[in-house]
Amino acid sequence: MDRSRAQGSCAEPRGADAIIHDCTILDRLLWNAYDGAMPSWGRGTGNWWARAAPLIGVVSLAVLSTSCGRTASPERTSPTQEPKQSGSLAAQPVVIVMNEFSFAVGGSPPPPGYPPVSATLPAGGSVLVTLRNEGHIVHEWRVGRTVLPEGGYEDDLLAMMKPEVLSGMGYRLVETPDGLKVEVDPGAAVTLRLAVAAEASGTWEMGCFVPGHYQAGMKATLRID
Repeated sequence: MDRSRAQGSCAEPRGADAIIHDCTILDRLLWNAYDGAMPSWGRGTGNWWARAAPLIGVVSLAVLSTSCGRTASPERTSPTQEPKQSGSLAAQPVVIVMNEFSFAVGGSPPPPGYPPVSATLPAGGSVLVTLRNEGHIVHEWRVGRTVLPEGGYEDDLLAMMKPEVLSGMGYRLVETPDGLKVEVDPGAAVTLRLAVAAEASGTWEMGCFVPGHYQAGMKATLRID
């Protein structure tokens, strides 16, 4: 048997010096066992097991040798999903449509006979509110509780939510002695980012206090949940 072929049983590289060293030792053991087994093979059948034992050892070592150059494949793991963020960190969009003389939540209108959808903001979260005036005259948006005689609310929730203008045209964010308000021209719109405090949970009112508008019924419930 060609010694170079026997020694080539571990020719497959493993990329690690320690593994190559182990294969070299196995090659030597294979060759020595082969030299000891072959001369006595075929000399009668007596004590055949003792004579075959070295060759059996050759086969066993060969099995080990063929595996010495192979490394176990890394265990495949299924991709994990990104952890979901807790809480209401992402701003939730709400569209409020202003008209003569009403507020409505943007989207599909409710079926006939059903009450209009109430505006709801998430407690303890951030919300994007778009005010869109689809009417023909200027309207304003205020939010609070307890209407003041001169207009506006005693408890000014809009001021508490610290509105930040993100985009829009034809609007004015006005701070008055009786509270904060957003005026929107006909056909215009503005998008605000509001920080809704957790302690603001409950029922509030939004209203338009342009002279005569509130009295005409331009008010609606706003809930913080």
